[in-house]
This record gives sequence, structure tokens and C-alpha cells, in this order.
Amino acid sequence: MAVAGSSNLVIYAGAALFYLSDLAVARHRFVAPGPENKLIGLPLYYAAQLILASTVNKTRVGIRSH
Repeated sequence: MAVAGSSNLVIYAGAALFYLSDLAVARHRFVAPGPENKLIGLPLYYAAQLILASTVNKTRVGIRSH
């Protein structure tokens, strides 16, 4: 089990990656459309989602293991 402080760092890292992926979306939409935005944004987005999903504690949301 991870220490509470380290799990917060993981959440912050996931949030930061999600923020950076949103910057790529905004850049594509408002500044300079191009494929490089997707090449940068999509991996950041999926990495952020995986990191954030990994921090969910199953007992916190009421799921029991059998």
C-alpha cells in the first residue's frame, strides 16, 4: 500500500499530464492546427487517464473483491 503523501504526488502528476494534453488541444483549436498536437496530446491524455485511474482505491468506491 502506498503512503498517502506519495499517492497525492501521483494524482498531481496525472493532473499535470492531463493539463498538458489540454494545452495541446487548445493549441490545435486556437493557435496552430496540425498533427503534432495529436502526437503530443493523445499520449499525454492516455497516460494521465491511466495514472489517475490507478489511484482509485476500490474500497473507497464500494467495490469488494471476492
